[in-house]
Amino acid sequence: MKFFSDFVNRFGVKNLIILAVIVLLLVLGVIFLINGNTGIGSNPLLQNKPATTKVILPTAIPKPTTIPGETIMLTFTRPVPKSLTIKKGHLVNFANFSGAKVEIKGADDKSLDLNVGILEDNNTSSMINLKETGTYRYIDKLNPKIAGEIIIE
Repeated sequence: MKFFSDFVNRFGVKNLIILAVIVLLLVLGVIFLINGNTGIGSNPLLQNKPATTKVILPTAIPKPTTIPGETIMLTFTRPVPKSLTIKKGHLVNFANFSGAKVEIKGADDKSLDLNVGILEDNNTSSMINLKETGTYRYIDKLNPKIAGEIIIE
């Protein structure tokens, strides 16, 4: 008890009351931050939950496995490659990675054989076999920015 009475005499009762009020306000402030103003655990910054992040992994461009050929990847703005040269008898695979429906058609009279049709959405593809040598031009009827050519040797 002597220690406590010496402590009170040294700092004074008024200073000890002020110190106690400050400590009490700090404790209440920490409790308020933890509980938030709507209930226990409502502060998302203080909750111990992992963040939910959607990870989108790139997909491989599909290629034919048994018949020689090449793939044209249809993106939102253009085909990749825009111009493709292949040997006669090889297949051409149109793979839709544009995020929307595409409708590939021949762009001129010589290219009428180039009718891929409608590819509904991402990761759909269609293969065609152009039998005659020459240059075939194509266009997406739904998005005219997607246009290119295939050269058959």
